[in-house]
Amino acid sequence: MTTLRKYCFKFPLISLAVLGINLTVAYRAIASQLQLTQNQDKTKPVLCKATQLGYEEALFLRLSKSQKGYKAGTINLYEENTVRLIAKGTAPWYYARVEDGTNKNGLEGWVNKSQLDCQKKENEVKPAMCQIEGYNSGKLNLRATPNGEIKASLENSSQVRLLKSEDKFPWIYVRFTQVNNGQGRNKMNGIEGWINSSYVTCHGDSSDVINYP
Repeated sequence: MTTLRKYCFKFPLISLAVLGINLTVAYRAIASQLQLTQNQDKTKPVLCKATQLGYEEALFLRLSKSQKGYKAGTINLYEENTVRLIAKGTAPWYYARVEDGTNKNGLEGWVNKSQLDCQKKENEVKPAMCQIEGYNSGKLNLRATPNGEIKASLENSSQVRLLKSEDKFPWIYVRFTQVNNGQGRNKMNGIEGWINSSYVTCHGDSSDVINYP
């Protein structure tokens, strides 16, 4: 009788232990699925249309250089056009690509976020990262104004954040972040200025190469 009572008391304890393990496994599975969903949501493109436009109004797309037969400068987009935000610039500007079935599909340039109605929050878009490449004679100068006073000189492989262009092609305004030489933090980190975009490759929020030479 004592032996039987001993085993009877053990069974509930074993059951509770198994239940605890099952709950832990289930919790981890739910947490993993939630994290996966959040990560997938972050990788979805931020698509926008023009806000409600009045008579003879348009969404302005500022092209930094000639593309697909359009000259550098400002072109008009309308409510039927969809743009994908690629990179965040200085407020209120975002670098965007037209993604729709119109003849403007694939054009890239700067748009004012105040004119946009987006499916997701614009603040999910990060500034583009650029790397200095192909500058074979000395260092690339970072200037206070386009072709102006030199503030610093950047080596090949230096990384910068793209902030704006303001129709000053080929000049872009950037913030220096680091040099890929394994030497740790550089004292120039955070310095801002203008560089010639002919010697950079920039990648947007989705790692796409954006439309600079």
